[in-house]
Amino acid sequence: MEHVTEQDIDHYASLSQFQLNDDTRKRFTKEINQILDFLQILQKVDTESIAPTRHGTDRVNVFRDDVIQDPLPHAEVFKNSPLDDGVFFLVPRIIEGEDNS
Repeated sequence: MEHVTEQDIDHYASLSQFQLNDDTRKRFTKEINQILDFLQILQKVDTESIAPTRHGTDRVNVFRDDVIQDPLPHAEVFKNSPLDDGVFFLVPRIIEGEDNS
């Protein structure tokens, strides 16, 4: 696997419309090359006898069961609300236009 150069980093930055200073360019070059070196090590690992998996563990469903419960009382729901009318949360208007109320 080839290593990237600072010119490569400049090219990728220009494609992404980023402007990099010299320190950042050098740091990115070093870090990306370290990642590529690590990938070379991983490519040498023999995985022929390992079956492909979709998950890292054998757990199938770690979600809780859905249980029907009584809804919270309105007073509890609006307890932390800065502004409400007892039925709805009230928020400031952020869109200008006709008043539809």
